[in-house]
Amino acid sequence: MKAFKPSLITSLLIMGIATTGAAQAADWTGYTYSAVSTTAAVKGMQRIIDRTEAETEDLSITLHLGKTLQIASSDITQAVGNGFIDFSADLFSPAMCPSRASSICQC
Repeated sequence: MKAFKPSLITSLLIMGIATTGAAQAADWTGYTYSAVSTTAAVKGMQRIIDRTEAETEDLSITLHLGKTLQIASSDITQAVGNGFIDFSADLFSPAMCPSRASSICQC
């Protein structure tokens, strides 16, 4: 099940990009609650970002670690909903929430 989740999330992220009709390059901001780059959460997000960037070619996601942006861990989902960040891992939510795929993935 753990191997299935990142693949599903990557697929939803890519589908979200496709449904927006964006044919131009995009720069997204990613954010995670974890402040340490060696944790499984951060390594997993980085793998998703690397694969997504490789498969889309024109999407760039910059991952910010916890506490590097003025967003509390409990406010990450709201920050995605408000458009401050585009891609996140939220400690309090069971799923990563790509805002571009919000019509496909209910986070």
